[in-house]
Amino acid sequence: MELWDLYDKDRKPLGKTHVRGVPLKKGEYHLVVFVWVFNSTGQVLMTKRAPEKQSYPNLWEHTGGSVLSGETSRQAIVRELFEETASASARWCSTAPMPSPARRGTSAS
Repeated sequence: MELWDLYDKDRKPLGKTHVRGVPLKKGEYHLVVFVWVFNSTGQVLMTKRAPEKQSYPNLWEHTGGSVLSGETSRQAIVRELFEETASASARWCSTAPMPSPARRGTSAS
């Protein structure tokens, strides 16, 4: 069972966890990370989804996933990168948070 920590629209912890697969209630959010890996010539690393995946099988994607309960965003980045590419590199050029849909002025459904 995968658990996520819950946050409000301003990324303030709600002090609750959530079970993956159960719909979130209004005003509840969880963290998701995305990783783009570039080489020295600007090429980006992509991975191909497994054919048995229920959603979007055999399609190309970038690395990413949900932050597990108790993890920081950086810990989740390292874990996801290792899970999806077997690379354990933790050297960073830069990291930046993406604004939540609530901060962009759009509603999350």
